[in-house]
Amino acid sequence: MIERREDSFTYIMIAEDINKRKTAEKKLKESERSRKVITDNLMGVVYRCRPDKDWTMEYLSKRIFDLTGYPASDFILNEKRSFESIIAPIWKAKIRTELTNAISKGKNFKEEYQLIAKNKEIKWVYDLGEGVFDDDGKLVAIEGILIDISEQKKYRSQLEYNAEHDLLTNLYNRQKFHQIFNNYDHQQEKNALFVISLLEFAPFIVSHGLAYYNKMFKEISDSLVKLTNQEILLFRNHEFGLTFYFRNYRDKENLIAFYDKIKSILNKHLANGLTKVGLGIVKLLKNDSLEGALKNGLIAANRTLLFNNELISYAFFDEKMAQEIERENILKEEFLELAKTSDDLGLYLNYQPIIFSKNGEVVGFETLARYQSSNFGYISPLEMIPLIEKSHLINEIGYKIISQALTFLKKISVFKKDLFLSLNLSILQLLDAEFLEKIKFLVKEKKVDPKNIVFEITESSYLLNISTIKALTKNINDLGIEFAIDDFGVGYSSFHRLSEINFKYLKIDKSFIKKLLLPNQKATILIDIISMSHKLNKYVIVEGVEEQIEVETLKEIGCDYLQGFYYSKPLSDLEALNYLRKTKHLKKN
Repeated sequence: MIERREDSFTYIMIAEDINKRKTAEKKLKESERSRKVITDNLMGVVYRCRPDKDWTMEYLSKRIFDLTGYPASDFILNEKRSFESIIAPIWKAKIRTELTNAISKGKNFKEEYQLIAKNKEIKWVYDLGEGVFDDDGKLVAIEGILIDISEQKKYRSQLEYNAEHDLLTNLYNRQKFHQIFNNYDHQQEKNALFVISLLEFAPFIVSHGLAYYNKMFKEISDSLVKLTNQEILLFRNHEFGLTFYFRNYRDKENLIAFYDKIKSILNKHLANGLTKVGLGIVKLLKNDSLEGALKNGLIAANRTLLFNNELISYAFFDEKMAQEIERENILKEEFLELAKTSDDLGLYLNYQPIIFSKNGEVVGFETLARYQSSNFGYISPLEMIPLIEKSHLINEIGYKIISQALTFLKKISVFKKDLFLSLNLSILQLLDAEFLEKIKFLVKEKKVDPKNIVFEITESSYLLNISTIKALTKNINDLGIEFAIDDFGVGYSSFHRLSEINFKYLKIDKSFIKKLLLPNQKATILIDIISMSHKLNKYVIVEGVEEQIEVETLKEIGCDYLQGFYYSKPLSDLEALNYLRKTKHLKKN
C-alpha cells in the first residue's frame, strides 16, 4: 500500500512467510511424482472413474497402453473413447450389477471380465475397486486397479481342458463322462452305451511301436466323432476303448442301426483284416452307475471278440453274460495257479496225426492243448487259449505246453527219427525276449532234435510287422526249428508277402476246404495255392479232412499232407503211441 504526501511517498508493506507453503508444495509435487512412479510401475492399471454409464475416467496409469493398445489420454474424460466401449458386451450388464451390489453392501468391488484391445484381442482383467463418497455419502467415484490375468486364464483354461479331455483324441475323458452321465435321468430317458473294445490292437504297440498305435487310434476316433450330435456323445474311457453315450434312443432297432454306422466307419480302418473290434451295447437302467455300465459294456464287447470270428461284431449285455463272466473269472484264477505251480494240474495234450498224402504214412503230429477245470470240467481250447492270452499267462503256460510236447516228441522218435511235432505258438510267446533261450534249454533238457519241431503261427500274426517277425523267426530257424503258417485262407495275406518269411509248411484252414469241395464247386483256387506253394518250395497241409472224397480230391490236386478225423481223432500220448504201433507207418486202407 502507498500513502502519498506533498513532498514524499510512504510505503507500507505486508510480508508473509511462505516457506511452509513452498515446502508443502514441494512435498506435494514429490508425492505426486512418487505416486506416478508407483502407479506407472505397478503390475496393473490404476484408475479413478465416475460411476456413470460410460465409466468416465478421471485418471488412468500409463499401463493401460500395455493392456489395451490405447494411451491413457484417449479415455480421460472420454477424450476419444469411453472405457465402457472396450468392455466385452457380454460383461457390461454384469459388471454394473455386481458393482451396485458391492457398493450397496459397503464392500469392495471384485470382478473378472474381458476387455477388447485395439488389435481385437480379448484380454482378461481382474478389477479390484472401491467406492469414493462425498460428505453426504453420495458415490462420486470408483478407484481401483485392473490386473491383466489373460495368461493365468489361458493356463487355467488349459488345465481345465486337460482335466476333461483325452489329449490324444481331444475327446471327453472318463472324468468328464462321469459328470455328464450323472446329469441325466436314466429313468425318464431311454439311454444306452456303445462300448468299443480295441483290445486286440495291443500287439501293435509291441510290433509297431506306441506312435504307430496312437496314430491309428486317433484316425479311428476322428472318424467316429463325425457320428456325434447333441444326443450322441463320444468319450475315450480307457487306453483301448471308446464309448458312445446314446441318449433318447427309440428302440432296439434304432441301436442296431447306429451300430451299423459305427461298423461302416470301422471297416474302412480295418481293411487289412489284421485285428478285430468288439462292441458291447448296454441299455441303461434307473440305478446304473457309469462304472458298472462301462464294465458291462466291456464284458459284452470282449465276449463277442472271444467267440465271434467276424472282423467287427456286437453283443447286448444281459445277465447271462454276467454269469459267464463269473465263470471266466474263476477260470482265470485256475490258470493263474497253473502258471505259478510246477505241476501241470488240469493241463494236458492231445496229438492228431499228420499223414503223407501219397502213401498214407504218418509223418508227424499236431499238438493240441486241453484243460480239465476243477470247477467246470473239460474246457474247450476256443475258450481256454483266448482266456490265457487275455490273462497275460500265455508265456508261462505256453512253456508248460512246449515242455510236455517235447517229452512226447522224444517218445515218438523211437519209432522213427524224423517224425515231426507241430505246436501252436502265440505271437506273444514269439515276442518274449527270453523265448529263444527257453527253447534252447528245453531242447537240451528233453534231448530232442530241433529239426523235428515245427511252430505254427497264424497268418495274421505274420503280417503284424513282417520285418519284426522275420527277425524273430530267423533266430529260431537257426536252431533248426521250422515254421508253419496256420489257418491259411482265413486272413488277407498274399504269397508276395508270405514269401518274405522263412516257413516250411502252409496249413490250409478246414473251412476254406469245405467251401471248395462242395458240389458244383471247382478246386481252381486251391490248385493255384498248392502250385504256388510248391514253386516257393513250401509244403501244404490240409486240416479237417473227414471224407474219402476229400482225401481223393486233395491227393489228385497235389496236396502234400492231410490231417483230420478221416485218419484219427486227437489222441492222448498213450493212444498216439499205440496208433504208431498199429499203423507201422503203412498207408491207410
